[in-house]
Amino acid sequence: MSELVDRRGFLKLVGAGASAAALGCAAEPTQHLVAPVESWGDAVPGVPRSFATTCRECPAGCGILVKVVDGRAIKIEGNPEHPVSRGGLCIRGQAALQGLYNPDRIRVPRRREGGRLQDCSWDQALELLARRLAAIRSAGRRDAVAWLGQLESGLHAGLSRWFLGALGSELHLLHEPLGHEPLRQASRERWGAAALPRYHLERARLVVSFGADFLETWLSNVEHARGLAALRQVDRPEGPGRLVTLSPRRNLSAANSDQWIPIRAGSEARVAEALRASVLRRLSGAPAQPEPAAAARDAGIEPVALERLAEELLAQQPCLVLGASMGGGGSDPVGLERTALDLNTILGAIGTTLVPELGTPYAVAATYREAIALQQRLLAGAVEILFLHQSNPLFSMPDRATWERAFDRAALVVSFATFLDESSARADLILPEPTPLESWNYVVPRDGVLGLVQPVVRALYQSRPAADVLLELCRRLELASRCEAASFGAEVRRYLRATESARSGGPVDLAAIQRRGGIFFEPPAPTLPAAAAPTEVANRAASDLAGAELALIVTPSLRHYDGRGANRPWLQEIPDPLSQVAWDSYLEIHPRTAQDLDIETGDLVRVESQHGRVELAAYLTEGMEPRAVAIALGQGHTEYGRYAKGRGVNPMALLSPQPDPESGGIAWGATSVRLTKLALRRPLARTQLEDSQRGRELAVAIGLAELGALQARGGPPPTHHPQLYPPHPHPEHRWGMAIDLNACVGCNACVAACYAENNIPVVGRDHVAEGRTLAWIRIERYLEPPQPGAGLRFLPMLCQHCDNAPCESVCPVYATYHNPEGLNAQVYNRCVGTRYCSNNCPYKVRRFNWHTYSWPAPLHQQLHPEVTVRQKGVMEKCTFCVQRIQAGKDQARDQQRALRDGDVVPACAQSCPAQAIVFGDLKQPDSRVSRMAQDPRRYHVLGQLNTQPAITYLKRVIVDPQDQHGG
Repeated sequence: MSELVDRRGFLKLVGAGASAAALGCAAEPTQHLVAPVESWGDAVPGVPRSFATTCRECPAGCGILVKVVDGRAIKIEGNPEHPVSRGGLCIRGQAALQGLYNPDRIRVPRRREGGRLQDCSWDQALELLARRLAAIRSAGRRDAVAWLGQLESGLHAGLSRWFLGALGSELHLLHEPLGHEPLRQASRERWGAAALPRYHLERARLVVSFGADFLETWLSNVEHARGLAALRQVDRPEGPGRLVTLSPRRNLSAANSDQWIPIRAGSEARVAEALRASVLRRLSGAPAQPEPAAAARDAGIEPVALERLAEELLAQQPCLVLGASMGGGGSDPVGLERTALDLNTILGAIGTTLVPELGTPYAVAATYREAIALQQRLLAGAVEILFLHQSNPLFSMPDRATWERAFDRAALVVSFATFLDESSARADLILPEPTPLESWNYVVPRDGVLGLVQPVVRALYQSRPAADVLLELCRRLELASRCEAASFGAEVRRYLRATESARSGGPVDLAAIQRRGGIFFEPPAPTLPAAAAPTEVANRAASDLAGAELALIVTPSLRHYDGRGANRPWLQEIPDPLSQVAWDSYLEIHPRTAQDLDIETGDLVRVESQHGRVELAAYLTEGMEPRAVAIALGQGHTEYGRYAKGRGVNPMALLSPQPDPESGGIAWGATSVRLTKLALRRPLARTQLEDSQRGRELAVAIGLAELGALQARGGPPPTHHPQLYPPHPHPEHRWGMAIDLNACVGCNACVAACYAENNIPVVGRDHVAEGRTLAWIRIERYLEPPQPGAGLRFLPMLCQHCDNAPCESVCPVYATYHNPEGLNAQVYNRCVGTRYCSNNCPYKVRRFNWHTYSWPAPLHQQLHPEVTVRQKGVMEKCTFCVQRIQAGKDQARDQQRALRDGDVVPACAQSCPAQAIVFGDLKQPDSRVSRMAQDPRRYHVLGQLNTQPAITYLKRVIVDPQDQHGG
């Protein structure tokens, strides 16, 4: 450059984009920064858009909305228009985003050469596979190809089944590890069809459960959480309903019961039969068989408890009886489910609180017995090519060593997988499949619900959907009848148009279906054979576990499900709501049993059965029956990425490889174990060490009779505190929140939503153990002395945004201050990290950044662009999602209207399946949050400190049978 350019001139060149021209540089080629989605409309850079699709983290099929900014998916929420989720979403659905951006995804095809997996091209992989398949086809070998895949609906399942049929094979298995085989078998016996019950808790006055974890993983937990919240509503015309649980382990559903009755593991079926006999005796006047007193004694409970429960079932109509989770029933899980269905039939629940559903995906699910039959064919060398589609039998089934030998006997194991799990790591050919957020499909969780699965972002890597690979193989093998489809996505869209056209009889707007997230309609009532109410019941012997040393209960994990969620860092970091343990596996054991064995929490224990053994830390809890121990599924991966590999143990090693003789499922509840204390300790990473409220009335409960008296008085008496300073003015808005503890179930969905919305980093196991977790909202859990309830209470705790905030007056640099809308704001670049504010906060909701945390690529793509990523040395906390408050204001201003109630919904409130959290403007007297703030059940946590919080809690209501109307 021949002449000097002053600073102002240089900045002009840079600002005009002319600096490159001034320096004589050539223009860069145009790059598209926004990844277009094959959907509707055009994206606007910087403006978030929501795409409707369906969650695939479990078979429940919840509808979700994925918020996308500049081609990046940054947040997943429930779809309010979807009949399953209705706007709520569980913790696993929130974390599906970390499946999309997981740093350990398989990025290119891989083939085994010289005993090692090597990267290869798609052409090489398809050529190898097509050549092998063509040889089998030309040889005319029958059943030489097998398919073991995840549960799929409609076109996908039909295509893979047809593909194997064209190759002369009928070995097509769609297997779900948590397949509810006992419930499916009992339903088939009672209704003569492959139907599953749909439970309507909201219609009942009394729900009796034998251990079903309907708030965690059982069938459709998001629907059940909303149903339980509706059951508990105080303003129901018939009054709040009641939940009673009889089970050997207090799971999350039992913890939310009005009464938990611990019974011996394996006695559930006999107790259920005794309850049925007692109900029949009251209806017919005949003597009860089996005799309830004997069944109660075998189960370790008072006989009068069963008699009272039978009376209550007949008095409180309509009612509902639930079976058990997969480990319930001991060696007779089908008997337990059969008896539960019989009780519902006798009590008139069929068609009201229990509706049989024919359109369930479990109708086509293979049983574990069928998977074992395939294993035996593999061992015999009868199967040459095994296709695995998102299936991991080496982790999800017992007897891993036999499955490994079966894999070795196949000439070619082909895995369609997104992650290198235990089974994919032993495959000969790995074909990377995109996540459900990158591909087309649809899900039919029940009749009348066709949930669309559509891509919300462009595929990140060189992955292809399994269905598209099958279509390509059809073309290479010249299977002409399937070659016409250009892609599976095109077939899905064609099917949607045809289905909606046949249903409506008019023109079809595909874009409207995509915006809605599927096709939803009210199906006709199923025509099923009437199930006759039994008049006699068998006198069943006591469970074969009655004399065992300790019964083992293997339970699904609220966070990891059957293990498929273990590679999501949010799900590892967020603690279990009952134990408050993060990142670790542990053995649940009753303190009395632990005392006999000289075991304390954190001691390393060897657990042995006749099938295997594992070693893990003990966790003492009153939530176990003394003659049983429990281990959750999900941990113990030897592969599956950095967040899952090497963490905890897999209890499948303890289970029998033989299927349950009646249902064909895994024999979850028929195992006894021996415990041996080892000389080592393995302290657990727990986020809450204190179980008692110490009389401080943090999570408050109230009886129904006491509530009636309180309502008659118009609520609690007003409290007056002397003020040193004038109150803060709030000229336009005073943002506040109300949390109904009667609806909150402690599921941690709000915690996961806060992680996603506010760029909260994962600190890892060691820092969690040191108390350095950064979660802005936590679910506190407290145990209470025996009372007419389960004695367990949950309390969502976050920044209370106090009007008299103790944190504000001690900050030396004014990093925390009170804004005009009532928010306790935090200025990160002003904070110097003295932590005075945290010391002065009685709620302990402020977090200090000990490090500058990073997100391994591509996890950084999930970060919310409107939320600051905090650095080392600053305090952070809940902001009531101030970015959402601003977005609501902007939308109202653009539409030239005032801000309405419901325009601003923080992430925690939006995600809550039970709608326990309500947010709004306390200056609007008719807003929902203002009305709830005046509810007679209202109280403030530590209100005696006069911090004047913006969060109002509503007391949990404990319902005693004498308090119910008509009781």
